[in-house]
Amino acid sequence: MAGGSAITRAVKLRPILSRLCASLEKVHRDRGIAYTLEADEELRLRADEGDLFELFGNLLENAYRHALKIRTQRKDLAGQADSLTQLGNLYNDCLHRPEEALVFYQEAADSCARLGDARREGLVRNNIAATLRQLKRSNEARQEIK
Repeated sequence: MAGGSAITRAVKLRPILSRLCASLEKVHRDRGIAYTLEADEELRLRADEGDLFELFGNLLENAYRHALKIRTQRKDLAGQADSLTQLGNLYNDCLHRPEEALVFYQEAADSCARLGDARREGLVRNNIAATLRQLKRSNEARQEIK
């Protein structure tokens, strides 16, 4: 557990799950994925709060990925581009993993280019540039928006 320290207090689980679900719903409100949280208000786990956020965040991320697979298995290139963009948003905004977000964004931009959808490709490239700036990679960011 966090730093190898002894866990001495039980942490309420519902507030952690509520925050994670609210974050995912906010980022993916246009995906049509609904969360129903069924957890007792008094449910507690003796664990580090940060570890619980990471554990349940990963579980919810996996559930979201499986929901995306359903959409992308239809060989719908535009749907795949949208799903990849949403995954990039999830990794960048909620999971704070910008390097991995860039991979999703680049794949989405490539899909948009294959479709000939310059407007959508431009929007995705803006996401790439913003993420590159966040990573202090300004020269690469400038190349994306040219």
